[in-house]
Amino acid sequence: MKWISKEGKDMFHLQANAFEIADNETGGFTKTGPKVFTIGNTNSWRKTTSVLEGTLKVKCDWAIPSNTVLTLNSGATLNLNDKEITFCGLNGTGGTVENGDLKLTGEW
Repeated sequence: MKWISKEGKDMFHLQANAFEIADNETGGFTKTGPKVFTIGNTNSWRKTTSVLEGTLKVKCDWAIPSNTVLTLNSGATLNLNDKEITFCGLNGTGGTVENGDLKLTGEW
């Protein structure tokens, strides 16, 4: 695992998985790659939480900030691991939510 920079953004790169975290004040989180990536602890990015490929599994109720929009693409999976996760919006091309229900805030 190592930090690299891509287009001015910091990025973690794992051999079989990749994910990008822009700075916490203005950025978001993007999961790519075919394997499972588990995220835990309290996080505070402010824009979109994107699951484009593979599986993103949450380890605790606060792993994904509630002030983000979820983008879930076809073929990707969000495994809620029976945790309570809230988003302020939803978009993408489809995908699967496992082991829990999404909670959405705001007007729909």
